[in-house]
Amino acid sequence: MYFVTYGRFASLVADVNLEIILSSLIPVFLYHFEKHNFLKLGFVFVFLLVGRENFSLWLIFIGLFLLGTYWKDYKKRIASIIIIFISLLYFILAFKVFIPYFENPNKHFSLFNYSALGDNPFDALKFIFYNPLKAISLLFVNHLDDAQYDFVKYEFYIIYLFSGGFLVFLRPKYLLLLIPIIAQKMYNDNPLRWSSEFYYSIEVVTILPIVVFFILNEIRFPNFIKKHSVKIKKYLGILIVISGAAMTIHQFDFKHRELKYYGPDKNKFYDARMYATSFDVSKVHNYLNIIPEHASVSATGNITSHLAFREKIFYFPRVEDADYIVLLTNLVPYFLTEQKFNQHINKYLYNEDWKIIVNDDPLIILKKKEKL
Repeated sequence: MYFVTYGRFASLVADVNLEIILSSLIPVFLYHFEKHNFLKLGFVFVFLLVGRENFSLWLIFIGLFLLGTYWKDYKKRIASIIIIFISLLYFILAFKVFIPYFENPNKHFSLFNYSALGDNPFDALKFIFYNPLKAISLLFVNHLDDAQYDFVKYEFYIIYLFSGGFLVFLRPKYLLLLIPIIAQKMYNDNPLRWSSEFYYSIEVVTILPIVVFFILNEIRFPNFIKKHSVKIKKYLGILIVISGAAMTIHQFDFKHRELKYYGPDKNKFYDARMYATSFDVSKVHNYLNIIPEHASVSATGNITSHLAFREKIFYFPRVEDADYIVLLTNLVPYFLTEQKFNQHINKYLYNEDWKIIVNDDPLIILKKKEKL
């Protein structure tokens, strides 16, 4: 199930992201907790905490879940309390001390985009506490003034209910593992984050198989079918995996997705188009060799990874003090419309401060002219 759920394939379309890496360690974290491997648990815990500021919030809820589940186990009870306390402390320090310390007039923390809740995490917590019904409704309704996003949240819930999420209604305690990550998604101002596209559901994809099969293991059947319970659970597990895989295949179809931010051939691993390209890749690589190793570069996202490991590299249309601009014009960045993308390109194509050194469709390389 871990490898057939839709969000895992959707993340193939995205850039590398800490959310994917850290989410994959949650099962490792739970495994070491289960096995009393507290030293290894501690290493994973610290890695998760410092990896991203929002993981401390998730770890608070994971700690609460573990505390309630393993209350009778003294060592696990103490470990759960430590996890909760340190995660809460780190969450407060991150937003009250660490982030403000590194901010300056030119660099602001930009990942708290929850205008419906407030200006910071503490305002958000107050809003949820004083307006619980409104907070619940925001998990399901489009809170932006754009009707095209009305069904994005519903699509997310349908995908993961059919991927086994319906079992949570049998054991509501498992909602503790899901509430913080779903709330962070649905309260956000960016409708892409509400969806199952790119890596924006990777935390759910990672934790859901664990939740589903823990619940299956806990289900108790009436006496008259109790002797068949092992077989029933096995077949139910198989059905859930098939259902999740079927939902994944359904979402692979471009026309079935609410948000059509990328083409139909970008994550369908059994389609030959995923492994093909419309241009000569070797020729592009030869052109990239023109760019000096230490030059600062602004490039489109599909190029940046091939020019990385230099002191300065920017994601076009951010240019700043770059010496070179490298563009693949046939692949529009997901956050821009084609019209906006072309406007940004023309801004530099017809700028006297830049000269074109390569124009071999779809590749364009510009070099900044030296000032006399």
